[in-house]
Amino acid sequence: MDPTKFYSAGSFRRIGAAASDEVLRVLAYLPLGILAFAQGEIRWSWLVGVYGFHFSARLLTLYLLQASPGKIIFGLRVIDRSGERGRRIAECPPRLSQCLIRTLADDLSLVLGWGTRALLLWRFDRTHPSDWFADTRVVQLARRSGLPRRHWWSGAVLILYLSALGLAGSLDRLQTMDWSREGISLHSRQPEARFDKIREYETARGKYETARAVGAGFSSGVDSSAIARGPLVCRHVLVGDFGAGPLF
Repeated sequence: MDPTKFYSAGSFRRIGAAASDEVLRVLAYLPLGILAFAQGEIRWSWLVGVYGFHFSARLLTLYLLQASPGKIIFGLRVIDRSGERGRRIAECPPRLSQCLIRTLADDLSLVLGWGTRALLLWRFDRTHPSDWFADTRVVQLARRSGLPRRHWWSGAVLILYLSALGLAGSLDRLQTMDWSREGISLHSRQPEARFDKIREYETARGKYETARAVGAGFSSGVDSSAIARGPLVCRHVLVGDFGAGPLF
């Protein structure tokens, strides 16, 4: 391994480095997760504090070491793309502004999961949007066994699958979590909506029984549709809340 030379980062090295960094991300947020599970909510102050610590640690590591912990493990480094030609790795470190843009872009890309990062499989230089925005490039110290190739089919499958998975997860969190000024409640809002349907059914049923008692039929402003779908609503709530999902 010659520290004065660098080569295009390999796909497996980049994936391994990203997976290692993701493990560290989980460990960084683990105390917040335990506290949130115990309290049933995530206070904004907790979230900002943990995110600020994790963001600052990644920013400083990238600026001082030219790599994240995962990249160090797999022999990768981040360089300034504009000054890479004909220079050593130590002579073309990313600027602080580039490190800031790259770290922010990594966090914003999490909305689509790992889909945007999988774009590196379509490029010879193995870069993804975070590199493009920051004008950086990830390289490896070890000599490659062959020239880099573009993985069109496997890349397309991974990009579509990971993007759909990440977007679906993001939308689900937005819809099921209760967002407020104090924080984020982890209790889903969906069961409340289901029980509202049950209360609607019970109210309509009561009006119906009262109307029958006085011989007025459905002429008392009774919503017969709520009564008709009553059994389905009850079944939807009971089954949906216990893991089988909605029935209609």
